[in-house]
Amino acid sequence: MTEERKTRYCHNCGAEIDTRAKICPKCGVEQLPIPIIEKVSSAWYLVPFFLALIGGIIAWYVNKDIDPKKARNFLIFGIIWSIVCSIFGTVFYLWLLWGRMLTIPMFLLSLVAFWTILYVLGRVFHLEKYGLEVGPAYFIYKSGKMKAAVEALAQRWSRLWRTLCNVSLVIAIGLVIYSVYLFVSNILRFFFLGEVATRVSLIIPGITIRLYWIPYFMIAGAVIVVTHEVAHGIAAKLEKIPIESAGVMLALVFTGAFVELNEKKFEEAPTISKLRMVAVGSATNLVTALLVFLLWSALFTPAGIMILETRKGGPLESAGLGQWDSVYAVNGTRILNDLELYNYMTNNSVSAGDILILDTNKGTIPINVTEGKWTNALGLIYYWNYFGCRLGLGYFPAIHLQLASTWILLLALAIAIFNMLPAYPFDGDKIVYYLLERVMKKGLREARIAITAVCFGLMATSIALSFMQHGLFFL
Repeated sequence: MTEERKTRYCHNCGAEIDTRAKICPKCGVEQLPIPIIEKVSSAWYLVPFFLALIGGIIAWYVNKDIDPKKARNFLIFGIIWSIVCSIFGTVFYLWLLWGRMLTIPMFLLSLVAFWTILYVLGRVFHLEKYGLEVGPAYFIYKSGKMKAAVEALAQRWSRLWRTLCNVSLVIAIGLVIYSVYLFVSNILRFFFLGEVATRVSLIIPGITIRLYWIPYFMIAGAVIVVTHEVAHGIAAKLEKIPIESAGVMLALVFTGAFVELNEKKFEEAPTISKLRMVAVGSATNLVTALLVFLLWSALFTPAGIMILETRKGGPLESAGLGQWDSVYAVNGTRILNDLELYNYMTNNSVSAGDILILDTNKGTIPINVTEGKWTNALGLIYYWNYFGCRLGLGYFPAIHLQLASTWILLLALAIAIFNMLPAYPFDGDKIVYYLLERVMKKGLREARIAITAVCFGLMATSIALSFMQHGLFFL
């Protein structure tokens, strides 16, 4: 897969001529013989594309003496493509196991194996020389193309971005106030209203979040963090702050991105410029949540109950219904959500031994009700409301689109609010710090530490009260 040069230049007049010409057709001077220089074809990229790392090694070995630089690129592509395939393969593997079959020990073992292989590859091939940094449980890739894309976006619609940055400053200040209010009011509700208080918890896969949510969590994290960081980069470019680097990353199961600014130039910038650059990240998350909500509202409509977990040997499992199946109607009565199902079973005094005819995605299925409240009577442990998709997609593509968009909406809102909490190292801390910097000459550092301590105290108190009153929150 090599290409021969087809033209060369006359050594007398400089005209471009055929490499096989012995006499220049323009000046008539006899040409000196030249060696045929082989050019390595880009078609060699197909070898690592189909064979991953092995293909990269083959392409590098065959072409290393002809074009060392391009041969090295084949090898790098093979390594990167292997990593990408490993990541998606792992995610797909977890997805296939669905959570019920995937135990926490199995998940941890898979996670350790994945990161061990990745770390060894990074050490063996010294990937840091090519912008790839692989640690024991993280992967960072610095991309010149991503940096160029951010800079190009900033230049293309500069007036629009400047308007959004100014609006973001107002939104961010509002989010700072709301984030503190949210924790204070929630703590008060815990003491005076009990069950009405919102549960607060850290995100810990397998502990506070079920394992089958991880693929959706990773997709949502990638969308939210990439848009967040790109917004920071665009704002920095508008304020004439150089972007040092940009790229993507993966830490354990947390996907993300980064835009690294020139810290010296950033600190030298006017206060209003720094505020705009900091504010735009969370404001972008809020806008993302709003856009996803509008899209979600247009695409989906209430249509039933989605089964996520069933009791072993219970009525639903015995009838062949399980995870990702949905119930649309009971005994001919349309059921749009969990409240309607609860009201039907209560109002019709459904009891043990009764037979219910369920309309489901698998057809019409009868089940024998057992003792217990409505969920226990059905053998239903965990569920979400099901929403039908107006796009006319198949059943499974529709539910996974629903779940992915729901997770993007939830995480975008959560990050928009909690990132504006005025506690170090959140963006809300920088907003408050730069505002205080304008009015305080002394005690700025002490004030920053005090505000951070109060905010983390509020967060810790909310988490503790949630655990004490409701137990471990498990989404």
